Amino acid sequence: MIRMLLDLSFLVDVISHVNYLNLTLQGKDKLFPSLVNDISGFTGIRKGGLGLKKTLELDILQKFHYLCQGD
Repeated sequence: MIRMLLDLSFLVDVISHVNYLNLTLQGKDKLFPSLVNDISGFTGIRKGGLGLKKTLELDILQKFHYLCQGD
């Protein structure tokens, strides 16, 4: 039961990050370089920042608010 709640919390956190990216990309009069920058920042391609993939690899849970509330 606890494993299911942790999985659900993780899913809610990931979906909230994807939703934020979606809203960012929907802005009016956005130019292509700006869109690429937003996506690369989200995925961790851009140097110097922690994207979602790098966050998962490093097991950094500060970005996962719902999952951390279960502790």
